[in-house]
Amino acid sequence: MISAMRSRGVRRGGLVVAVALLVAAGVTALRMAGPSSDDRSLVLAQAEEMFPARSLRDVVSFADHAAIITVLSERERPLSAEEQAVGEGYASRVLTVRFEKALWSRVEAPPLPAEATFEGWGWSVKDGEKIPMAGGDGPRMEVGERFLSPLVLIDGTWGPYSYTTVLPLKGDTITGIGRPRSSYIIGERAVGETVEGFVASLRSTEPYPVAAANASLSARVRLALVRARE
Repeated sequence: MISAMRSRGVRRGGLVVAVALLVAAGVTALRMAGPSSDDRSLVLAQAEEMFPARSLRDVVSFADHAAIITVLSERERPLSAEEQAVGEGYASRVLTVRFEKALWSRVEAPPLPAEATFEGWGWSVKDGEKIPMAGGDGPRMEVGERFLSPLVLIDGTWGPYSYTTVLPLKGDTITGIGRPRSSYIIGERAVGETVEGFVASLRSTEPYPVAAANASLSARVRLALVRARE
């Protein structure tokens, strides 16, 4: 069911917290987006991410693996004392996930663990009411759901390469996120593909030569080297 959604703001302090906690997932800046369409209320945020995701070449150049993710559990971080005092803020969420075996891996990628924890979109809190928050062009990852996603290791923490490349699954087929999003992102173009088909596309895509030549370096360093050549 698709219905009109309401969108609530998050006060500036909450946005700062949200950015800090989502850095491990590659988010570097955050702003509120417009209302969504879905079967529940959502606060949508538009994020400026650390890594580009315009093409599969971007992904194979800077991501480490692609694997199926199952969300096992979530844990809410409490509001800060300042936020509790004013009755509003951003409640972040820690996800524990299981990685199925890597379906694609770049050359010299660090080993993928069986499980990991990382920050997911949390909640906008105002007057005691919690409204789920999600990236405008990506899904909100909920407990029990499965996704196909490129993954990257940043400062010792595993997480999705980009929130736009977290691909919801129904069986082994990539589905949409239940609301409109840009047709220029990988997550929209992949709707209807099978896991096998998407992974085959990754395997047949060549990385940027500079990234391939520096495979032993971190994703952020490889990105900087590629951008220096542009």
